[in-house]
Amino acid sequence: MPVFLADPSPGLLLLLGIAALIAFGVWFRWRGQKPLFVALGFLGLLGVVLLLGSMYESPREEAVRRVNLMCEAATRANGDQFVEQISTSFNAGGVKRDALRTSVAWKEVGRLSAKITASGFSQDDFQQVSDTTCVIGFMAKAEAAEGFVLRYTKGTFNKDSDGQWRLKDIAFFNAINTKQTEPIPEFP
Repeated sequence: MPVFLADPSPGLLLLLGIAALIAFGVWFRWRGQKPLFVALGFLGLLGVVLLLGSMYESPREEAVRRVNLMCEAATRANGDQFVEQISTSFNAGGVKRDALRTSVAWKEVGRLSAKITASGFSQDDFQQVSDTTCVIGFMAKAEAAEGFVLRYTKGTFNKDSDGQWRLKDIAFFNAINTKQTEPIPEFP
C-alpha cells in the first residue's frame, strides 16, 4: 500500500474535503447533474482515502504505536515488555537488546514512580530511509514527584525478519537545541 494512502497527510484530507465542499456548493447553486456527480466523486474519494488510512498501518504509524507501547512498559518498569518492541539488532552506544532488559533504569523508574510519555509525532519528523529502515523524531518525557526529564528523541526503526518494525537505535537530544546530544542518565 502506498504510504500516501496508508498514512494520508492532513493536507491531502483537507484538500479533498474542501474540493467536495466547493463541488457541493456549485451543485446547490445550479442543481445540475454534473456538479452532483463531481461532488459525490470528491466525497467518495475522501471516504476511500480515509478508509484505506484506517485499514493499513504505515511504517510511521507502527513506529508511533511501538514507541507508545515502550512508554507504557517503561512506566510500569517492565523491562521484558519494553524489550518486546526492540529489534534483535538493537545497538545504542554499544548497549545491546538484552542489556536493556536488566537495565538499572527500571529500578530507578520504579523507585520514583515515574510516568513515561511520548508526544510530538509529526509526519514532517519522519524519514523512510529504505524499505527496511525509518527514523522518527518525538519528544520523550519522564515525570515524577521530584521533577521531570524532557528530551527530543530520534528512534531508528528496522523491519525485522517477521515483517514488524522495531527499534534498532535511539538517541536523545536537548529539548530546545535538538542538535545537541543529551543522554538520559542510566539509559540505555
